[in-house]
Amino acid sequence: MLVGGAGACWCCVLRAEILLMMSWTLACISSFISAISRAFACSSALFACSSSLFAFSSACSLRSVLADVGSSLVAALLKLCLTHADTMALGLAADARRKALHPEGVVSYIVDRNVNYTNVCVTRCKFCNFFVPPGSRQSYVLPREVLAEKFRETEALGGIQILLQGGLNPDLKLAYYEDLFRWTKENFSLRLHALSPTEILHIAQIEGLSIRAVLQRLMAAGMDSLPGGGAEILDDEIRNRISPFKNSTEEWLEVMRQAHALGMKSTATMVFGFQETSEHILLHLDRIRSLQDETGGFTAFITWPFQAAECAGVSPFAAAASTLAPSSCSTRRQPSWPFIAAAWAGGLPLASPAESGAAAP
Repeated sequence: MLVGGAGACWCCVLRAEILLMMSWTLACISSFISAISRAFACSSALFACSSSLFAFSSACSLRSVLADVGSSLVAALLKLCLTHADTMALGLAADARRKALHPEGVVSYIVDRNVNYTNVCVTRCKFCNFFVPPGSRQSYVLPREVLAEKFRETEALGGIQILLQGGLNPDLKLAYYEDLFRWTKENFSLRLHALSPTEILHIAQIEGLSIRAVLQRLMAAGMDSLPGGGAEILDDEIRNRISPFKNSTEEWLEVMRQAHALGMKSTATMVFGFQETSEHILLHLDRIRSLQDETGGFTAFITWPFQAAECAGVSPFAAAASTLAPSSCSTRRQPSWPFIAAAWAGGLPLASPAESGAAAP
């Protein structure tokens, strides 16, 4: 009995030790799970905080937000996303935003063609290798037979639109564009996504007309929509350095405002890589988002990097790996925009072509 009793006691002690060890193990596991849960909770809280701050910044202009007490956190989060966020993580966040806006999971494209009708320009932007000054032996204005050939090729490839842009040629008056647009509509079934705010301003200046009057006449002649060319970085500090003879930020925005008021849709763009800062990029996004909140006239936002090859006027800033950050950040910064478009710029395949998917011009 004594042996049995001792054995029984020993078994009880062993069971107790085992139970204690199991409890300690379960406690460790529980603590580990709790730590992970707290980490996820913190991450979720930070993400929720960031989303709330982005939503809040969408209701106010960035300048107003930055003026408020405590708004430095908003600016810091935006800048952090743009400059330090992991590219894949930022892309996943942007894709999550896309899925929230378009749960059907459809990505669309159009087939169109860029046609540059003239290379004569008086603006002399430092980053431009395309233009020649008036009177240059290399200057051209495409004749109707060349335009017709390009337009027929576009239609044969299933194209539905022409993106028609060129330099600021002082010899081309408003009547030239009206005749060209009417001729296009009479002979082809192509939409005219034509000119840019810079070209509209140039025509208005040489004709002595208002922006609205020029747009009304071009619309009557067949212009369907207005591309967002000439934006580059919408901040006059950068513009005065890279294109001092071009329109100002406010002039670009005013052309878009007038076009939207007339019922014309347009796109907005950003070319980055001019040694601008993240603050310049964020202000650019804020300015076009503010106009979108006002008018709702932009259909898409397109970004691409400055192509620095053979250009001595401006030093490049952006590397190819950094080209995704502005596009990804814009999905957070532009919550009221229906689409973010991709571009095929200078042979660099950033994504599937959106604005120029047909043959080369």
